[in-house]
Amino acid sequence: MALKVYMVKVSYHQKPYRKSFMNMFGAEVIPSPSKFTNAGRAELERDPSSNGSLGLAISEAVEDAIMNKDTNYALGSVLNHVILHQSLIGLEAKKNRWRSAAIILIWYSLPAAEVQTSVESHRHL
Repeated sequence: MALKVYMVKVSYHQKPYRKSFMNMFGAEVIPSPSKFTNAGRAELERDPSSNGSLGLAISEAVEDAIMNKDTNYALGSVLNHVILHQSLIGLEAKKNRWRSAAIILIWYSLPAAEVQTSVESHRHL
């Protein structure tokens, strides 16, 4: 499934790790305002150095969804439904944190020859 994220331009530049994380999972992250939508182009014409806003990023995403029949819109922040998927992600991360932490700690604290043996002995985590 293709995913396009319109991210407020100031956040896009201030928080590059968020963009990188989304890119890692295949998302296309676009700084808003962008040249891809009428709303973005209008803002850039008004102020070429605009940092954007959450309202504008939402407007661009909605416009993109309306203009493309194969596209659906989902707001990724500020509404109650987000709590559900963020909670599930958090619970899954909490469930698996010790498994990942054990492997990371083993990798950094043991000589290379001992890593495989230690990983094998910690598979139950």
